[in-house]
Amino acid sequence: MRVALLKGLSQYGVLRDFVDEIAAGFVRRGWDVQVLDFPEKCDFPVDLPRALAGSGPLDLVFSINAFAEYRGSTGRTVADLAGAPHVLEYVDYPLNFVERFRNIPPETAVLLVDRSHIRMVDALFGANRFAYLGFCPHGGLGTPAPMPATAAAWVAERPIAVLFAGTNYRADRAGWAALPEQVRALFQAAVDMALATEWISPLEAVDCVLTACGIDPNSPSLGAAERDDLRQVRLLTVLVQEAVRCERRQRFLNTARKVGLPLTVVGNLWDGVPGVDNRGPVEIAECLRLMRQSRLAFSLSGNFGEGSHERPLSAMLGGAAVACDRTGFYESAFVPGRDIALFRWTALEEDLAGIAALLRDPEALFAMAAAGHTAAVAAHRWDHRVDTIIAAGRAAARKLGHTGALAA
Repeated sequence: MRVALLKGLSQYGVLRDFVDEIAAGFVRRGWDVQVLDFPEKCDFPVDLPRALAGSGPLDLVFSINAFAEYRGSTGRTVADLAGAPHVLEYVDYPLNFVERFRNIPPETAVLLVDRSHIRMVDALFGANRFAYLGFCPHGGLGTPAPMPATAAAWVAERPIAVLFAGTNYRADRAGWAALPEQVRALFQAAVDMALATEWISPLEAVDCVLTACGIDPNSPSLGAAERDDLRQVRLLTVLVQEAVRCERRQRFLNTARKVGLPLTVVGNLWDGVPGVDNRGPVEIAECLRLMRQSRLAFSLSGNFGEGSHERPLSAMLGGAAVACDRTGFYESAFVPGRDIALFRWTALEEDLAGIAALLRDPEALFAMAAAGHTAAVAAHRWDHRVDTIIAAGRAAARKLGHTGALAA
């Protein structure tokens, strides 16, 4: 079996590392693997077809966040060029890139990192639009750190008490300015609803507000113009997503300071922020190194309430205890309180105070780090996601009527 993995640019290099670890997973399964790397200055319309043609017969093509919307001058897609199913893993909020999703060819198998994103894509781009649409959570990055035998030894090798990796997002409503007043009011009501509950997806919050106003966006009785107008409004719910994400990030930071959590931070926009040890933006390799020096790593889900992020999983592999806001994925994949500390937005100060107390108990913190490390090594590396990628490619091959080995 032969697979080509497409690799391009990535902020902090993180998506490139995802591809490398997935490639290693295919190799471990006995696949013939080619990683096709496209640098910043490549002539993409020429180099992509040439690279795929030079790869020889393929059974599968895989990429993350990119390449799927490619169409050559004659309309040929990546799957056409390769003569094999193309699996796209998309790790961001889909409505950040509406045009990209509109242009993904229907023969693509699409994997998303949050189950609510699957419902969103079905609702806004059409059910059964793609050859396959399914859930594939992140994997953690990095070789698992060796765990010492005692809490004292573990603490001695971890000088960073609390690490938080992420951009210091602030609320920015500039994108709302051009919206009609009634749409701004609709979105503000959706933001208020989302902030008042533990979690609701942005699209579902907007739809709840519409329903409360007597408007069913899915009603078959709507006229074509009304249906199109509502669809355009719902496509803009990325503004609700960003407002909730930014507001919750600032609430977390303010509350973390209040309960006395000593944050070491990496990422953008931290200059001048008081009360934190700012290490600035770093490449993923340095972030992983800092995780291995940390006793507790905080992560926020980015408002992906039914999904994943690589940072908690990578920190677990790095031997740190992990705290994160609750998501359906973390609650099902781990044992809260044993493998991971999950906090609630509806009880933020109480839960962060409890985590601050945990930080002061090295034996309990070490036990959580060791349990999380064991769970992540057993089931949450990118190697563990390769079978999901293969299954998506197989489903697409069968739907598209391929006759190769993958469809057998």
